Amino acid sequence: MDKYMKQNLMVIIWMIFCTGIGLSCSSCHAGERQPIIKDTMKPPETNSGSTAMFADEQVVKFLGAEQLELIRNVENVEAYQVDWTKNFAKATLFVQGFPVIAKGRNLSGDQTAILKRMIASEKSYEFQWSKRTRVRPSYMLRLIRGEDQLDIAIDFNSKQWTFFYKGNIVEEDISENSAMPVLKKLVDSLFR
Repeated sequence: MDKYMKQNLMVIIWMIFCTGIGLSCSSCHAGERQPIIKDTMKPPETNSGSTAMFADEQVVKFLGAEQLELIRNVENVEAYQVDWTKNFAKATLFVQGFPVIAKGRNLSGDQTAILKRMIASEKSYEFQWSKRTRVRPSYMLRLIRGEDQLDIAIDFNSKQWTFFYKGNIVEEDISENSAMPVLKKLVDSLFR
């Protein structure tokens, strides 16, 4: 057997080995119902502890410590339905330049805890993918702590969210498997 054939054989054996591991691991959970927010997501901390302990490392890099500190210690979360076309003529209230169509209920303590957990977990984002579409939000969440606020624009159609904080704007894809179902359910409950 020449060197080339040995390398190919090793690659094939490695692929079979990896496939076998994947199949055996996925079969462990066959038929089980998994919770939408998994236990592996880090729970939000109270006012004690650092931002680094509150959020996954990749989320800290994405949002920044100052934004995460506001999220961790948020006092109130308001919800708005907005018109992304910015053509809502009757609007008297605007959030980040988007006219407000309706104001939803403020998030409860439990709902805020879910949102904080979602934002802090890297599983809520699709960091490895990037879309070339503009975010066209239907909803905005305003997180408030004292005079400080952070706005989150949510676009369920393109599965993206944008974070607005002190003139800084960052956007990312929302994880379709972990965060999207929870976020939809959460937002829907605020406008019923």
